[in-house]
Amino acid sequence: EAADKLINLEELYTKLLDKVLTKKGKSLEIVSMEVDEIINDFLNIEIFTKELQTKVIESCQSHLRTLYRDTYDDTNPSNWLGLEKVDIQEVFTDIIISEEERDISKKPKPGLNHSATKTFDYRKILNQQTRSNKTPRVLTISSIGGNGKTTYTRLIVCKWAKKEIDIPHLLDFNILFYIELRYLSEVSFSELVENRLRDVLNDTKMSFQKLKHIIMRKKILFILDGQDEAPQNDFLKDILGLAKSN
Repeated sequence: EAADKLINLEELYTKLLDKVLTKKGKSLEIVSMEVDEIINDFLNIEIFTKELQTKVIESCQSHLRTLYRDTYDDTNPSNWLGLEKVDIQEVFTDIIISEEERDISKKPKPGLNHSATKTFDYRKILNQQTRSNKTPRVLTISSIGGNGKTTYTRLIVCKWAKKEIDIPHLLDFNILFYIELRYLSEVSFSELVENRLRDVLNDTKMSFQKLKHIIMRKKILFILDGQDEAPQNDFLKDILGLAKSN
């Protein structure tokens, strides 16, 4: 249906041009009415395109939310104890995060500069502001191993998947990509979209480039777990480049 509507664009342009070139001998009122009809056709196509994009985003959300609920909603709190999986919200305990603003291009200094830090509730992770009162494009959470970073990131993912509202601004993001860097096989954002949303591509019969174009116009949240385990490729550079440019 989309192809049938959009393929007529060239014909509409031609028709409009013909109206203008052959208006001699016709009343201006008649020509104006015919041109208005063509303009309405264009407006209808624009409305249809917006509706189509909305449906595509909803399909992406549905696919990702199902994936995240099925994969991360239940977790094993201790593999070595052989415990059964339980709801991640029953495993997660409240934490307090200490914040320190720094340039991500510079290596962090050992230890924490307590005079320059503040603490906040983990639910307010997306409320943070820089010293110049801007929303940071990149937030990094670091600590020694075993402090719950992975469980925390998975909790955020599950709350987005289940549309829970206790983390302010989380549902403002149209798309959430959760990436465990230790298992990462993709080398670019384009490859990530193509692999993670392959079912959407198959269902909609849409080209990859068109799907990527639609997604890039929306708000995207990337959650990357295990930065120290990232493979040696340009994936992180690609994602950080998107954060700076959009």
